[in-house]
Amino acid sequence: MKNGFADGAYARWRSMYELTIISSFITKHGENVAEAFIESSETDDRYEWARASTIFPITKKYISFNDIQKNSGIDSAIWCQQYDLANKTVHASPQGTFKRLSNTGGINIIPVGRSDYGITTPAEHSAISLAQITTMFFTIYSTGDSIVAIKYIHNWIDVIREEYFKTHDFVFPDEEKLWEDSMVSYETTVIGDTDE
Repeated sequence: MKNGFADGAYARWRSMYELTIISSFITKHGENVAEAFIESSETDDRYEWARASTIFPITKKYISFNDIQKNSGIDSAIWCQQYDLANKTVHASPQGTFKRLSNTGGINIIPVGRSDYGITTPAEHSAISLAQITTMFFTIYSTGDSIVAIKYIHNWIDVIREEYFKTHDFVFPDEEKLWEDSMVSYETTVIGDTDE
């Protein structure tokens, strides 16, 4: 994002999303799955470690990322379209070639080099995925301090969203506005507020 490559940043978010799903699956299904995951690092198996969860039938020949995603405990339905778009961006697809995040105004060109356009999506998604992973980590052995940290981390998502959306609106005034004053502002959020 810092270097102005929205599609590259989105590819990095894709990896963060996959780590979020796998972390959630391991957290949900316990210590045996965590051990199997670590042990499979010495093999060529990609997702066979997930069998340690015992939720997959023995007759299932292969376990896919989609299988893990569906059983991870995260509502992946809201992320399917974004994950699919990130896959298209990463691979040599027609959509990933011509429908780049850095294309302004929907023009079908192949952008080359840096752009300030399209950074908001990977920024927001990365903040959300990082917060999800960190929250899982903090809840393994939760304490009062970790609960407070989780609250601050979730507020951090709002900070990221507001800063990137407002910047987009300022830099690209002819584009559709991303920020509305009715959205939660981190500047007006008071710790302890229940209105979110």
